[in-house]
Amino acid sequence: MPRARLLALALLAAAACRTNEKPIDTGDIPRDTTPTWVDADGDGYTDDVDCDDADAAVYPGASELCNGVDDDCDGSIDEEAEDLLSWYLDSDADGYGDPDQGVDACEAPTGYVDDSSDCDDGDASVHPDQEDPCNDVDDDCDGVIDGDASFEDWYADSDGDGYGDPDSSSSACDQPSDHVDDSSDCDDGDALVHPAADELCDGIDNDCD
Repeated sequence: MPRARLLALALLAAAACRTNEKPIDTGDIPRDTTPTWVDADGDGYTDDVDCDDADAAVYPGASELCNGVDDDCDGSIDEEAEDLLSWYLDSDADGYGDPDQGVDACEAPTGYVDDSSDCDDGDASVHPDQEDPCNDVDDDCDGVIDGDASFEDWYADSDGDGYGDPDSSSSACDQPSDHVDDSSDCDDGDALVHPAADELCDGIDNDCD
């Protein structure tokens, strides 16, 4: 048989074999379905755990700040922030807060101020910027009662004649008992001796002159 005919028969046989082949079943070949995570902001946390992968300052474990952002990705905003401020209750609305009624927060709660120097938060007339007159109250919260008062000198009037002993005095806002604002009595043990008394022939300086 000529060689050309033999070659033709061989090609036909090979084509027949390929026609009868079954397609390869790839159903059992495992495929890589692992998701691909990215770290767009380069903070070391991929977008599967980073709640804002566009901000490198936001990631799990970041410092929480007072900025309206969930910095540490825990689902809460500004909780236990590192830069919380201290605020104090101002019950009397005088602008000065009670040092014993304070809270820490990013912003002032209603009725709170950033001052803690009020010594009586129930009286709006008592605060550090107040005058401290004679009223037996520490109006200006400096720890001294009537510290700005104009004290007067009062003199003992032991004999009750209305004239005081210049050698027995005290300073006070209000007139102490048995004291007067006069200091001209020359004998505070004798009510008949004082500057307005009549001078008598008794060997005594009755009118203290």
